[in-house]
Amino acid sequence: MKTKAKKWLKIALFALLIPLIAMQFISGWNWKLHDFVFMFSFIFCIGMAYEFVVSGVNNKKYRFLLGVLFLLGAFTIWGILATG
Repeated sequence: MKTKAKKWLKIALFALLIPLIAMQFISGWNWKLHDFVFMFSFIFCIGMAYEFVVSGVNNKKYRFLLGVLFLLGAFTIWGILATG
C-alpha cells in the first residue's frame, strides 16, 4: 500500500503543477495556499479510495469502469465546490 500512496502523492503533486504554472501567465487564476492544500488532499484521497475499491477487482473492464466513475464523481464534487 505504501507504493500506491507514493504513486498518488506524485500524481497529486504533478497535477498541482498545472495551476501553479497557469497562475504565472493567467491573471484571473488566483489560488491561495489553502486552495493547493485542499486540492492536493482531494486528489490524494480520491486516488487512495480508488485503490482501496479496486484492490479486490481483477477484471480490467470493471477497474476501468470504476476509474471512470471515480473521475466523474471527483469532477462533480469539484464543480459543486467551485461554484459554491
